[in-house]
Amino acid sequence: TVENAGSGRMSVEIAAVRGERFPDEEDSDAEPWRSVRETVVLGEGESAAVVIRCDFEPERLEVDPDALVLMLGREQAVRELGS
Repeated sequence: TVENAGSGRMSVEIAAVRGERFPDEEDSDAEPWRSVRETVVLGEGESAAVVIRCDFEPERLEVDPDALVLMLGREQAVRELGS
């Protein structure tokens, strides 16, 4: 479930991801980045359940993975998924 804690209406992407998006050059063993995304549009105080279907086992969920939205507390926009 994603909630808009802001005061405007906004479109935002939610991504199920696996691997390293920007691995260190020395890290040749880094797992390649994979993501599947869904977009939701939420008004002030609205929330919505999001279902993302992937053909891989995601490691985490990221709200606005490309950082296009001005967001306080961005560190709260990532959720690690347990196995």
